[in-house]
Formats: sequence, C-alpha cells, structure tokens
Amino acid sequence: MADLPTGKIKYLPMGQRSIRPKYNRKDKSRLMLGTFMFALVVYQQYSSWWIMLLGSSMMMQTIDLGRTAPPTNQNDGNLLHNSFSALVPMSAVSEAEREVIPGTFNYGYSASTANDTSSSALVITGASISGDYHSSSSSSNSTLWIQIFVSARRFFETTAAMDACYSRDGKIQKEDVQPWNEVKNEKFLCRIGTREAYFELMPSNGVDGNTNELIQVWRCLLYDGGSNHANILSDYDFQAFHRPIVDDDGMALPIEVLHKSAGKDEYTTPVLVKMFLPVYEPTIGIHQIRSDLPADKPFLSQRHNITLCVVSHVNAISHWNEYIRYHTDIVGIDHIHMGLYTTFGEGQKDKTNQLYKVINRNFKHDIEEGTLLVSALWDDDIDIHCPDQDFPKMNFYQQCLYRAKSSSEFVATWDLDEYFLFHNLDDSKKQLNLPAFLRGIEHPQCQDWCFVTMKSSMAGFDENNTGTGLVAFEYLKRAKETSTTWQKSISRTRTVFLNSYHMPGACLPPGSRDLANTVAIEPSDDGECGFYIDEAIMVHARGMQYGEHELEDDEDTVQNELLDALLR
Repeated sequence: MADLPTGKIKYLPMGQRSIRPKYNRKDKSRLMLGTFMFALVVYQQYSSWWIMLLGSSMMMQTIDLGRTAPPTNQNDGNLLHNSFSALVPMSAVSEAEREVIPGTFNYGYSASTANDTSSSALVITGASISGDYHSSSSSSNSTLWIQIFVSARRFFETTAAMDACYSRDGKIQKEDVQPWNEVKNEKFLCRIGTREAYFELMPSNGVDGNTNELIQVWRCLLYDGGSNHANILSDYDFQAFHRPIVDDDGMALPIEVLHKSAGKDEYTTPVLVKMFLPVYEPTIGIHQIRSDLPADKPFLSQRHNITLCVVSHVNAISHWNEYIRYHTDIVGIDHIHMGLYTTFGEGQKDKTNQLYKVINRNFKHDIEEGTLLVSALWDDDIDIHCPDQDFPKMNFYQQCLYRAKSSSEFVATWDLDEYFLFHNLDDSKKQLNLPAFLRGIEHPQCQDWCFVTMKSSMAGFDENNTGTGLVAFEYLKRAKETSTTWQKSISRTRTVFLNSYHMPGACLPPGSRDLANTVAIEPSDDGECGFYIDEAIMVHARGMQYGEHELEDDEDTVQNELLDALLR
C-alpha cells in the first residue's frame, strides 16, 4: 500500500495460521556466527572489546533481518509499535465469542447519585471498524476507527411518534440506561493488547427532535497514519485490513471495551466486553452484513461515489430490481446499502437465513459488483423487542452513515418507494449523473456545504394501471406541486455525524474539526450549508407495496417522468 512505512518487516499471507519468526539459510548462518562470536567474547571476559562489539552487532542484524512476521506477544511493552500483531484466526474464536454482540453490559455507578452499589446498562447492538474516505488520496483508508452502536435511554421511551422498545425478560428498564447528559461524561476505552484509547460520543443534534439522542455512537481512533505512536493498532494489523481474502475463515481483531469509573480510593478499569471483529468485513451485531462479499475487495479498500441507505420490508423485495436498476443505471448511484426488515417473528432464524441465501442468488451480479449490500434491520431473537420499525431504522441509519464515511464521498437516506428525478434541466444536462451534479454545485454562501435537500412529489396510478408492479409503468402521474412533507437529502460523509429520515443532523461547519461545533441545520432555499435544489425532486410512489395510492386526474397532476428517464 502506498505511503505506508513497512520497515524491514515482511508479511505472511493471511491464511497462515501461526505468526512466528522465520529464518532463511542466510539468516541462520548469521545467527550461528553471531552466537559463536558472543560466546567467545564472554569466555574471554570482555578482553577484546572490539570482538564483543562485532558479535553484538551481528546478533542485532540477524534479529532484524530474520523476522518475516511480527511476534504475537503484544503485551510486551518494549516492542516497537509496528512489530506486533493482535490478530487471531477466526477458527480459534468460539461461537459464544462471535455472538457476544448484541448484548447488555453493566458498568460503574450512576454519575448523578455517586452510589457505588448501583450500575448502568450499556446496550450494544452492533460494532464496526471503518475508515475515512477523505483521509487519503490513495485508494485505501489511512485512518481507522472502531464504533459501537448503543441504544440510548430514549430508545426505551415512548414518544409522540414512536412506541418504545422494551426488554422481553424485563432485565432492562429505561432507568437502567443513563440519560444522555450523564452518559456523555462517562469514560469508555478501547484496548488492543496493552494499548488503549478513549471513545468519544458522537453528537446527536438534528432538526427532528423525535430522532435525537436515540442512538449513541461511541467512536475510538485505532490508527491514524503509519508510525504514529498514538496508534493502538499496529502497522502490520492495519495492512491486514486492506489485503484480499485468502480463505473462508480469515483472521479477526480482538478489541476490548473498558469503562473507567472513579471509586472511593482509586480508578478502576474493568473490561465490559471483548469483541472479535473479522478483518475482511469488520461488522458484528444486528447489522452484520448478510449478503455475500466480493472475494477480491476488502471493505476498507472499497471506494464509492455515493452510498444510498434504504430500508425494505420483505414484501417489497420484488421491487428491488427496478429500484436498483433505475438508481444505478439512470441516476448514477454506485452503492446501495439495504436494511431488510424481516418480520417472521421470534425463533424463525432458519427461515431468515434461507431468505438471505435466496437474495444472494437472485442479486448475485449486483452483490459481486459491490452495487448492493444487505444487512438486517433488527434481530427478532434478541432480548430487546421493538413494536415497529422506527427505532430500528434509526439504528440502521447510523450504521449505514458511519460505514459510508469509510467508502463514499456522499451518503443519501431514502425509502424504497422514493425515486430521485432530475427535472428543470436544459437539453445539455439531460445525461447528467448524480455524482457529477453534486460536485458541480456552486453555493457562494457555503461552498463546503453539509447537505442538499429535494422536495417531494406524490405519485399515483389511475384505473388504467396494468398490474405489472413496476413503479415507472404504473405510477404514470404525479402531483404538480412539490412538498417538504417527504423531503429527502444527500449529505457529505465528511461533515455529517447524525443520519435521519428526511435530513441529517450534527453538521460540522466549514473549517472546523471540533465535533463540539456541530449544528442542526434547517434547509431553506437560500440556506448557508443546507439548502434545497431546484434541479431534482423525489417522486414518492407511496403505497406501491400494496397498490393503494391513486391520484385524481385533474389539473393538479402532471405526467410522471420516470418512464421517460428509463426509456431515454
């Protein structure tokens, strides 16, 4: 990989099960000669200082040149940072260790009561390792984070718009989860071997108050450029994340999550959970990737223009092909991350697994090309039950955003019944694709904008529909007037830290890198860093899954241009 210091370390293939020093014939000769010279020096009781110096020099040279892989003892604090590996074979990770996430983990005591007999619950639904698309001009990320996704207290509270999730066995009550203003002051750490770093709680301030502070995203920096002594991930293990997969088993990175709480006499740092993240696809928990993986492209080496986050019910899978073809072939989106909401119920894991196998077969081409990625929206078999999909959707949206930060310049969050449509374009721009359009936006108020928003036009069919089930063929009309009710946005992955239904939140102002400065922006026609665009709308085919929506044929409707776009 370009621009990464490798020193004199030669790397073993990922498929090799043991990582140990290995010496060739030339190195063995040096080792024997060096050992002989050193023994001779000792025997002569250092009477010939120059011989001792020569022998010691050859010993050091032998050790340096002979190592083809770093030793596995990462607990040796004297080792150079780039000379250890924490990786373990996945075959050595038990089933219980693989399934430790999702899970609930108790820590510390309530910061507000300072009562060391009580504890709080950290409900971790998933974890992932991601990079920074903007951290390097090369084809791979040079910065890596681990993030854990945690259900906040509001996840367990009923709001005006959403029913609360709850623990089936009653082990977790909302009072067990600290309020946001308390938990943000807690000190959580990530640890690899003996090296530690602090987690940082990502901001959750958006325009839609119903979606704020539902999901805690805790992020810990693992690696920030080669030979950085603050890195807790070694250079060797960093490069492992960018190598093509060798076999089906692969390697995993063990990472511990710790909590530092102030006791009466001293600070204690207990381990809350030890996770094993597969190197090739480092996502675990509810939103682990369920689609097949391209064999020659590890996740952290993937690069896309736009990631589109979409949620689908199982009864809408029949609409996927049209949706994917339209948005990839016509609009120019090159990566769609689908969150599938399976509603088979508790104890139906076999049926769910069969469904994913069918999806992998039916969408094999898009999956192999990296166009389509599929993960679950929720898991019916975990203790936390959610009456509807609203809270799980917010959980998936955050996971999709932080994954996109690693691979994509832009991220969009739309529904499966919403189609992006260019309009009000002159003939010279009829073939414009979305990435080129976004990069060409000139907005003097804020050139380094956070997001753009498209207004929505409701589409429908009349009594002449033919029953094909195709949106472009059945929804032949749309409302003439656009609305902000179902507006949708496209964001820059670099500047957004909260994903949501209609518009993002936690926007980082231009020139700032301090997350304390993030702001919630209401889009407007002349907004500074979040604004409406006139060149596009969202055509909303509401009710397509059930064939319910009709529009009256009058002067308030116009022809839907989706079919024309497909036939162009």
